[in-house]
Amino acid sequence: MLERLLMIELCRTAQLQTARASRRDGVAHHQVPRDHTNGLGAVTLSACAGTAVGLIDSSTEVALVLGMCAPERHTIARMLSSGGSGAVIGEDVPAGEVAARLQTLVRDFRTSNRVVIECPSATSSTDLIARFTGARAATDPPVTFGPIVTVVDASHLMFDLDRRDYVEGEDGQPFPVPWAQVTVTQIENATVLPIVNWRHFPRAQLTELLSLLSHLNPSARLKLVGSGWARQVNLDWNQRATVGGTAGWIRILRDQHEPHVRDPRVSSFRYEQLRPLHPGRVAQTLLTQFDREEVGHIVRSVGLCRIASRPAMVGKWEQAGAMITFAPLAPARSPAGQSLGQEIAFIGFDLNPGLIRSRLDSCALTEDEFTAGPAAWVHYPDPIPHWDPRNMNR
Repeated sequence: MLERLLMIELCRTAQLQTARASRRDGVAHHQVPRDHTNGLGAVTLSACAGTAVGLIDSSTEVALVLGMCAPERHTIARMLSSGGSGAVIGEDVPAGEVAARLQTLVRDFRTSNRVVIECPSATSSTDLIARFTGARAATDPPVTFGPIVTVVDASHLMFDLDRRDYVEGEDGQPFPVPWAQVTVTQIENATVLPIVNWRHFPRAQLTELLSLLSHLNPSARLKLVGSGWARQVNLDWNQRATVGGTAGWIRILRDQHEPHVRDPRVSSFRYEQLRPLHPGRVAQTLLTQFDREEVGHIVRSVGLCRIASRPAMVGKWEQAGAMITFAPLAPARSPAGQSLGQEIAFIGFDLNPGLIRSRLDSCALTEDEFTAGPAAWVHYPDPIPHWDPRNMNR
């Protein structure tokens, strides 16, 4: 079931990106681009339509450079593109337009067979890969995504993972993705993680940070980048980006999680519960009984969930730092006898798996509630924000 729903998630993301691009067709953008000197031998892509770097042909391989801290990200991108082709999608491009700008670059301009593209902080690598993977059978030119480089600023990482605000979309409107989620998914989809600004960390704290990154993405190559960054990060064009395939939470749910850096404070586990969750109890438990001092510091939890009051839909439980979202993932067409419950991966510091399991188990339907069936479940008070099926996996 996990593999099928992950495929549905990928397709939904691609469809959403295509729909957003279609709504923008024919709309002129007149914002003034920020001055963003890139030093890449190419102009900056910004909020002004039509600014790009030369036509990419059908054999183009694209390496993405991501990260929350623009100066460090830009330095790495410039270094990786030296002697080759590079471009920048400016920080002023709204999150919802990044994929469309990359599509414009691919469709309308020509450069070498390999290009390094630096993307703004709010970029979802998942959305980009899904957009172009899903569009191969449509009208978009095919693109091969090579390595994804996510620059990690050690001094800011935990702050970024604990942010409680949302990415802004077009015209300052909220884009429904928490910054913490953008941060962690950039790490999860990376093939290499250059780590900067780490030298002031005590050895024990640095090991904890490296172990966290390794738990979030066991496949990524970790690279401590010191002073004099030149030639400290190399691109391996044999690596191929895949949506979610390198994420630690997926590996946990597949029983394939083997982080190569370990620390006693960092751990992971899988939670399973066969019965749906009572909406009121799970909301109350998350608000009042998941204190870090008791259950540990849960950095990341993701998986499949079933909310009893919404029996027609399979949900996605997605938490990063202090932010958690429940989103409709797919219609529930479970064959008879298939689990109606939860399968969620947890990653964090000083976790207490027994207590987390116990408190989530208390949210599951009791024997009497379960026996009453969906006709009774749909009448439970439900404080979780409404799911619009049209926005599945948004």
